[in-house]
Amino acid sequence: MGSCGPRARRPPTAATWGDFAWAGGQAWKLETEGTSGRRAKLVAFDPGITEEEDSIKRDLFREDRLAERSAKPVAFRKDIDAALKDAAHRRSACFLKFETDWCGPCKLMTSFVFTAKAVADAADGLTCLVIDGDARKDLTERHAVNAYPTGILLDADGREIARYVGYQSVKETTAFSRSESRRERPRSMRKCRVATRSYSTSSADRATVKGSLPLNWSERSTLRATRVNKVAESRGGRPRTSGEDSAKHGGSDARGCPLRSMLQMTSNA
Repeated sequence: MGSCGPRARRPPTAATWGDFAWAGGQAWKLETEGTSGRRAKLVAFDPGITEEEDSIKRDLFREDRLAERSAKPVAFRKDIDAALKDAAHRRSACFLKFETDWCGPCKLMTSFVFTAKAVADAADGLTCLVIDGDARKDLTERHAVNAYPTGILLDADGREIARYVGYQSVKETTAFSRSESRRERPRSMRKCRVATRSYSTSSADRATVKGSLPLNWSERSTLRATRVNKVAESRGGRPRTSGEDSAKHGGSDARGCPLRSMLQMTSNA
């Protein structure tokens, strides 16, 4: 049963909120009185570390700022169309860096990360492009870029093999740039390799696949069409052309060679 007398008044409770701040060589915290939070005061606080140690601990970019600098930072090309054509011709992996003028983390990565020696060494051999997300909406839509910075690594066939979103440290960007060298051959390409060896018996077939492994997008399309035609002929049907076979699979440019499709898009932009 409750008391019939006047309600007893509870003593005020104190609570300390949020982080602390330094002033005059002393750490201070905000302490509220009562449950309403209407009254508060600053109280001295001992964080167990000095102001200098706390400043170092709070510096999220300290390790990146102190990283060894490279004499030649990562060189990002801005001539996107020409760079993509060169990459396709040399069959080079591409590093696409999407950023904007108003992106703060993008500027931090430009200053601290892409000037680091470890990142520059890891990116050696890659075709690096910087893309303005506001100016090239066609590429941001194609690669589903919704935030900045965004980095995308494409292999020699234009397939995405790695992606990051947001600020990346020197260690993270170094590991990202080396994804191409550590990448294993896709399972689908290994299957295509085995099928080529067992299927290429005639001189015409060997001329088609050129004896090179793995097959590129055009050779895979041709081999697929040849297989379908032989099956159709054995069943008394009409052989299907390579164009019909590509159309059935969504087009060779759409599935087999994304980099070529991107080249066509940039040339039409």
